[in-house]
Amino acid sequence: MEEIQIILQELQQLLASADLKNHSKSKGFQILIAKKSDLKFRMEPDHHQRAHIHIQYGKESHKATFAIDTGELLAGDLPAYQQRVATKWISDHSEPLNRLWTTLKQGENHGPIISELQGDD
Repeated sequence: MEEIQIILQELQQLLASADLKNHSKSKGFQILIAKKSDLKFRMEPDHHQRAHIHIQYGKESHKATFAIDTGELLAGDLPAYQQRVATKWISDHSEPLNRLWTTLKQGENHGPIISELQGDD
């Protein structure tokens, strides 16, 4: 069973990495959830089962994808300080981020959750 979990995690990381590479080419919509300093937190209703968030940083356009449930870096990179800020923000907001993920997947109104996340820094 543990071997299956490892394989699934590796697959998730590969898929997240592929999404990250194709992110700028995506024709789908994405939602700016919050801005904190130079970090932009975005989510898009994609085909993955594991809830995750995309983060962009600075003029160099660092990009990274983090799991919402663990704050784990799935793909990409951020400078160390920005990664700490991002993982803390995700940890502090995991409940509304999970609700937002579910709402987007179901195609429901996500406006109130976005307002909650943007107003709760």
